[in-house]
This record gives sequence, structure tokens and C-alpha cells, in this order.
Amino acid sequence: MAATPTSTRYPGDALLFRSWVRENPVLPNSSGFSRSQLRVPVRWTLVRTHVALNLALKNNFQMTKKALVTGAGRGIGKGCALALARKGIDLVINDRPASPDVQGTAEEIRALGPSCEVIEADVFERTECERLVAEAIERMGGLDILISNPAFGVRNSFLEYDPDDFDKVIRGALTSGFLVSQLVARHLVQQGNGGKIVFISSVQGELPIANSVAYNAAKAGLNHMGQTIAVELCQHRINVNVIEPGWIETPGEHKSFGAERIAAEGPKLPWGRIGTPDDIGNAAAFLASDEADYISGSILKVDGLFSFQNWIRGEA
Repeated sequence: MAATPTSTRYPGDALLFRSWVRENPVLPNSSGFSRSQLRVPVRWTLVRTHVALNLALKNNFQMTKKALVTGAGRGIGKGCALALARKGIDLVINDRPASPDVQGTAEEIRALGPSCEVIEADVFERTECERLVAEAIERMGGLDILISNPAFGVRNSFLEYDPDDFDKVIRGALTSGFLVSQLVARHLVQQGNGGKIVFISSVQGELPIANSVAYNAAKAGLNHMGQTIAVELCQHRINVNVIEPGWIETPGEHKSFGAERIAAEGPKLPWGRIGTPDDIGNAAAFLASDEADYISGSILKVDGLFSFQNWIRGEA
């Protein structure tokens, strides 16, 4: 009778065999053979295949990541959530209470395969942030990734800008990112497996675009905050990066500028088109992946050279 195959004849068989024996001291009755009969080559092949499949399934289960995406009902947040879903990442998506869009986004995610939980919460408020993160961790059994998409702005001239609006924009576009990321980061540190945090900022964090004094200030602060957090969380192997979108076609931009102007201005941009939520989502999915393990503290422009259009036109 042939001897049990060794790792020399079948690479990895010895390891698989030991794993099988350790986990299955008694073979299932349905197998119809005893452990001594594992020496039969055909049956050993069946066992080898069975064990390899089980180990693969276990590894895939262990590799499934879990992400929280804020502001995910529509626009850039939705683009980020869908991009992660296409990578097989299970999701918790958040938007403001009574959001008309978030359930539709959840259905699109589930249609791609991953699980998706919806938690409505106002991330402008600390207590709501605490509830959001606690519920996300409880429902998913932990988190590995945060895409922080603080999005709120009020356009007006500096001289006419309402101080209350200024406070709201800073709270919505900067403070909310601090609140949620701090809570998630504490969980990641306690969990001890590293993690990924990606902030969605804007090229307006660097460009002094008129009529956006509060938004520009908030995004500039978000850039520096993200890099500071990256420095502090390095010891925990938590990657923290920032994405600066350029002009992206979102419902908010359509409300501000109108579809006709967006259609007219897009072809004039350096890349010949306005950006899409998928452009930002793909970048976020990369920064949240294992392939970006050596990237932290970066500010990544995803703007089709929007920031350099004056140089391209020779006007700088």
C-alpha cells in the first residue's frame, strides 16, 4: 500500500495532513473510511482537497475587512462605499437622520455581495458620533477601516459671511472628522491589528477659492490634522491618509452650479472632464488596502490637475 504522500511529493501536504488530524481526531461517519485508510492515495487526495478548501475558506473569512464610511448616502461618500464593496469589504454606512439616499446606497452595496449596515447619525454632535461608532463596532464585531467624509459648506463672500455659518462649516467639515476618527482610532488601537483611516478633504485646503472662507479653512485644518494623527498612530501601524478631490460631480455641486454650467465647464478642465465620485472612491479603496501598507501621512490629490490648470494654460 502506498505511503501517505509527503510534502516532497505534494508541497504543503504534510502541513495539511497535520492540520486535518489535529482538527479531526475522528473522521466524519459519512466519509466511510478510517484514519488508517488515509494511506490510500485516492482517499488521501480527497482529504487533501477537503482540508485545503477549508483552510482557504477560513483565510478568506479572516481577511474580510470591515469599514465605516460617513456621509455615504450620496456623492463622494457613496463612491467610496461602493468602491470598498467592489473589493469585498463589509460596510457600515452613515448619513444624517432621515437621509433620502442612504438606504438606496445600502441596496447597491448588498447587490455587489458584501454585507451593509445603515446607521443614521448626526456626526456634528459628539454623542451621536459615540453612538455611531459603538453601534458600528457592535454590529460588525469590529472595524478595520474608516473613510471619514465630512461634507458641509456654505458659500458666501467673506464680508457677508455669517459667523454662525462659519461655526457650522468648521464643525461639519473639520470637527466631525476629529470626533469620529478619534473614536475609531481608539478601537483600532485596542484591537491591536493596525487599521486604515482616510479623510476626504479638498483641493480647497490649499487653494484660496473665493466665497468659501470657512470651507477652505476647515479643509486646510483637516489636512494638517490628518498628518498629525498619522504621526501619532504610526506606533500602532494605523495608516492615516488624506485625499484632496478636485471638482467632483456630486448632487451638491449640481445644486450650487447647475447641470448646464457643469456640462459646459467640464471639458475646459485640464483632464477634459469633471471628476466623479468613483474617481475618489477608487483612490480611497487603494489607500484602505494592504497594497498601501507603506503609505501614511500622505495628502493625495485626485483632481485631474485642477490645482495646476493655470500652469497648464500658461497663466501662472
